[in-house]
Amino acid sequence: MADQNIEAEEKASSGALMAAGLSVLYSLYLFYIQGERSKGIFVGLWAPTILTIASYVEQTDLTEKAQNELDA
Repeated sequence: MADQNIEAEEKASSGALMAAGLSVLYSLYLFYIQGERSKGIFVGLWAPTILTIASYVEQTDLTEKAQNELDA
């Protein structure tokens, strides 16, 4: 059961990393190819936001697991 939780966490982390990477690529496309500078900057700000949210969720899960182990 613990292995399933680790696999799910890895999938979530890699999903967030993939989304952040795609947002950077899309922002570069908007900025340089399309010439939409403000849209490119806006989309480029998604990457740190996505990574911050993923980090917060992961930290919350780890805190809950640690608390559950202390209570047991």
